[in-house]
Amino acid sequence: MVTDFGVETIVLDLPPLVGALSRRLRDAGVETMPARAADLAHALALVKPISRRRLYWTARAVLVSDPAQVPVFDAVFWAIFGERRDDGE
Repeated sequence: MVTDFGVETIVLDLPPLVGALSRRLRDAGVETMPARAADLAHALALVKPISRRRLYWTARAVLVSDPAQVPVFDAVFWAIFGERRDDGE
């Protein structure tokens, strides 16, 4: 759906999104247990990921348990959702 302002709203199907993100993180070496994936699905239902920034920070807060995992998380997240932009998005 595109608004009068030219902003496109995309509705995310959360279960497949969470499953794919968790699987790709696990494949990249970040331990993501099924319970943590369920926590992310619950968090996204509460937070409503209306922007990539909100999706990023919610997923990172739930799935990353060690600062050493951040570079791997970032690589996987941005590979899925597009390159990180300099404007904070």
